[in-house]
Amino acid sequence: MSATDASLIPAPPTAPAAIAWWAAATPDAPALLGMRDNPVSYAELQMRVEDFALQLTARGLGRTDRVVLALPDGLAAVVAGLATIRTAIAVPVNPAQPPAEAGPILATVTPRLVVVARGAETDYRESAMRANIPVISLDPAGILSRDGDSAPMLTSAPPLPTPDDIAMILLTSGTTDVPRRVPVTHGNVLATCSARVRARRLTPHDRGLSTAPPYFVLGLARVIESLISGGSAIVASASEIVRQPEAISALAPTWTWLSPALLETLLEEARTNPTYRSWPLRFVRSGGAQVTPDLIARVQALWGVPVLNGYGTTETLGYIAAEESPETTPRKLGSVGLIRDELQVAIRNLDGEPLPDGADGEITVRGHSVFTGYLDDADATADAFFPGGWYRTGDLGYMEAGYLFVTGRLREMINRGGEKISPAEIDGVLRAHPAVADAAAFALPDARLGQEVAAAIVLHEQGSIDERALRGWAAGRLSPHKIPRRIWIVDELPRTGSGKVQRGELTRGFSSAGVEPESGPAPSGEWAQ
Repeated sequence: MSATDASLIPAPPTAPAAIAWWAAATPDAPALLGMRDNPVSYAELQMRVEDFALQLTARGLGRTDRVVLALPDGLAAVVAGLATIRTAIAVPVNPAQPPAEAGPILATVTPRLVVVARGAETDYRESAMRANIPVISLDPAGILSRDGDSAPMLTSAPPLPTPDDIAMILLTSGTTDVPRRVPVTHGNVLATCSARVRARRLTPHDRGLSTAPPYFVLGLARVIESLISGGSAIVASASEIVRQPEAISALAPTWTWLSPALLETLLEEARTNPTYRSWPLRFVRSGGAQVTPDLIARVQALWGVPVLNGYGTTETLGYIAAEESPETTPRKLGSVGLIRDELQVAIRNLDGEPLPDGADGEITVRGHSVFTGYLDDADATADAFFPGGWYRTGDLGYMEAGYLFVTGRLREMINRGGEKISPAEIDGVLRAHPAVADAAAFALPDARLGQEVAAAIVLHEQGSIDERALRGWAAGRLSPHKIPRRIWIVDELPRTGSGKVQRGELTRGFSSAGVEPESGPAPSGEWAQ
């Protein structure tokens, strides 16, 4: 039997241990494949990870220290992520965040080090320097450098992490504009990635293509699930996939994870470019936003393979339920699939009491890959759990013969193509404009992204500003995906008797207007001026 026989693969305690095992068993096998880089074998990947880990250790970082990774898509970001969780705690962030967001995030995370791409423009560099946090640049090969750095060279590798050690801190918006910190242990990572490997029957012959950016909850996890199975991870950005379908075809992906918005784009491109049809996929996964039956049907017609839906949260490190093995497990229209084997799900009312099959309520979950609480936020943690360790997802749904159906959101978060956006944060930015007396962000339905960001504002009595100018003003204070696509001026915001904004009323009142800005007047409606 070969060393790649599944029966000979040990059960590793952590992802770094699994990668080390494959580097010893199949050193020449390709681990990482990129659009602009030569293939990286398992032996080469292990060497890069260990070298990076030694450099972090030489700078005095240890298992409990936090390293902010403000890196763009690419192989270097993957190497940095794998090496950081090998040595310390990785905090992946979006490098495009403006100073108004980067500074508060650094203050919240309190990192020992910030890693940026050499020569790249990112406000994390300036924000870190103002906070006296060391900044180190990363070149495309994954080599760390710093002007004047005199860190000693070490030859003794740091000890491998244990399952209980924290691997990552993921940032997720809550009901306020302050990001909450979700600690993810190595045990969490291995549990969720191993479950995907088993469910998808991944082998060393598989090549997984994922466009999830490195700061996304699934970014590094998508790579890890390919690596712990001994297969290859294809690292490519969404734009590369759209622009270079021939290169993707040459890399021969056997499975892929693509967002609903990107699937729509690829379907449009495939009308004039038949290259997309040549990808040797055996299944397609999607999630992060609603995957409609119509989209599933059109994608299956393009590739002739199953398109599998799923549902999960940052706090559960990905899928709670998913469609798996459609050739052996029947699918139910509208369902996000069956519950993962190692998780328990219960639908509960607002008092925490379980509801029977078919009854709509809040989706709650517990299991080994579910986080245990937000860092340094006892109040938020208490609100996030029912007794017995049941995490409250804030989403509504029901169960039917083991299948989960998601019907809505208990919270007010806007889900723009998988990016969870806090409307309260946008409210605050808009209210800060001198002409604006009040503001409320809300979700508009969008065919490509599931939801798009919109806002309604009330002007001061003498205030004057148009939609385009206000969007431009917000662009300097919000990440691009948080800028409202539409802004309407209204006489007043709909509120409850206690003064809380009724965002659902705004969604219902303006949904018919669509997300494309118009040159004409605002639509008629109760809340339109």
